Amino acid sequence: MRRYVCFSLCIFMFLSLGLGEAAMPTLDHSSRHFCLGITKHWLKNYKEIQEEQYTHFLHHVITAIKRPEIWNNPSHLLHILLQFEQFSEKSSLCHHLLVSIILNRITLLTTGTSS
Repeated sequence: MRRYVCFSLCIFMFLSLGLGEAAMPTLDHSSRHFCLGITKHWLKNYKEIQEEQYTHFLHHVITAIKRPEIWNNPSHLLHILLQFEQFSEKSSLCHHLLVSIILNRITLLTTGTSS
């Protein structure tokens, strides 16, 4: 359905601008690049988009836990851990490693090492 809507929109834009190459010079480079980017995104497979989102999420998690204000705060780490539920069907080594590291860090911070 999404591909049909996108295809219909592209046809409408093509016909409204005019047929053939005569219409192409009226669009500047950034507009053409934007339209191509949108159509490439909409024509992608759902699994491919989900995999890109998952990779992007893992990158942000790794970057976030390097920051001391997040690494030393159990509530921030718990929030990150809850975000992993979005990708519960994923079972990569990086996924399991990050979850176990975050769980161990939360346990360490909440039990406390008070002397």
